[in-house]
Amino acid sequence: MEVRNELESNWKNKTDLVIGGFPCQGFSLAGRRSKDDERNQLYKYTIDVISRVQPYGFVLENVKGILSFRESDNELVVEKIQKMLAKENYYTKFILLDSSNFGVPQKRERVIFIGCKDKEKVDKVISVLAKYKEKTVTVFDAIAHLEKVTDDKKIPNHIFSKHSEEIKERFMKLKEGESLSKSFSDAFRKISYDKPSPTVKENHGGVHIHPVLPRVLTPRELANLQTFPENFIFLGTKSSVLKQIGNAVPVKLSYEIAKLVNKVFFNE
Repeated sequence: MEVRNELESNWKNKTDLVIGGFPCQGFSLAGRRSKDDERNQLYKYTIDVISRVQPYGFVLENVKGILSFRESDNELVVEKIQKMLAKENYYTKFILLDSSNFGVPQKRERVIFIGCKDKEKVDKVISVLAKYKEKTVTVFDAIAHLEKVTDDKKIPNHIFSKHSEEIKERFMKLKEGESLSKSFSDAFRKISYDKPSPTVKENHGGVHIHPVLPRVLTPRELANLQTFPENFIFLGTKSSVLKQIGNAVPVKLSYEIAKLVNKVFFNE
């Protein structure tokens, strides 16, 4: 509460934008989606920050599953968010975007909320985002140059996993799109060089399998699929780094949205 009070006293009416994403595990289609999951209520804290700071506008991000998630009163969360922000005189719209349309070598769908007190500006941003279509960037474009790099110290976070010979053989026998386990199709899935990757997830270490090599992708390769600069260094254990990468919004998607919002909202 002290932090939020400080936000109000120091930043109210002095902030151009609030940008963020509230925890999404409770909304995710990959999870159990329990209405009793306390994390489902954390969007209210984000709205509270907006209420206290009163920025010119905001950009919020969440998973696709939020579009269909209803609370115990059976009201859609996305509609509740719009109503709560309307009480603060913000006009809010949301849109489902596929990151691969924004130059990201990955099929990653995310819901983006755009809001400010000028309806025309919000409508303009949403209209442009809906039509956005950059040239497709493939997995080959993003990571093929790392195929022959064997010294993980040359490139930050290019850390190889150790696999038994049996597992390597199983990797090589998999066809594109197949997974090592039939029970968990998202884990240890073999991806293709000639198109964007499926969504990058941490999957408790069960990350994507390299298109042509008998191993899983390194954290660096996964970060490339998330469009992080190759000189960006992730700190922490390998497990922590995989979570950081898997939970991130693709850098290129963030940049394109920010550039558009800056132009429409602030004429810059």
